[in-house]
Amino acid sequence: MFFALSLAVLFLLINKPTNAQSATSAHLADIQKEIEKNNQSYFDAFRKKDTSLFRSLYTPDCWIMFPNSPIFCGPNAASDYFLYMYKNTLLQDGRFITINLYGISDSIVAEVGFYQLFNSRHIQMDNGKYITLWKKSSNSWQRFRDSFNNSLSFKRSSMH
Repeated sequence: MFFALSLAVLFLLINKPTNAQSATSAHLADIQKEIEKNNQSYFDAFRKKDTSLFRSLYTPDCWIMFPNSPIFCGPNAASDYFLYMYKNTLLQDGRFITINLYGISDSIVAEVGFYQLFNSRHIQMDNGKYITLWKKSSNSWQRFRDSFNNSLSFKRSSMH
C-alpha cells in the first residue's frame, strides 16, 4: 500500500503538465520558508514532548504513513502518531532535508526530501526519504499527507 501510494504521488508529480506548477519560483521560495519553520517545529515538539505543537502542524484530515507502523489518519492522527513514536522509539531529534518543492495547485504543495532521526544522545537511529503533501489552511501551510521510507535496515530494537 505504502509503495503504491508513493508511486502514485511520484507519477502525478512527474506527469503533471508544466502549467500545473501554479506557484511561481518566488512564491515557492516563500512557501519553503514556512515549511522549513514547520519542519523545525516538528522536531521541537519531540524535544519538548509537546503534543499540541505537533498536532498544530497537521490538517485534521491528515494521513501519516511511517514504515513498520500503522497508518494514522483522521482528526486524532497527529496526536496518535506522536504518542506512538514516543512510546515505541527513542526519537528526540531529527531533521528534514528538502530536495524539492512542487506547486501542485494554489492550496497543495509537494515536498520531497530526506530525513534523519536521532535519539537523546544525538546518535542517528534512522534515515530515509519522504514525500509530504502540504495543504494551505486559513493561516498556514500544514502537513496533509506524510509518507516516509527508511533507508537503514530496520530493526525495531534499534529504535527502542
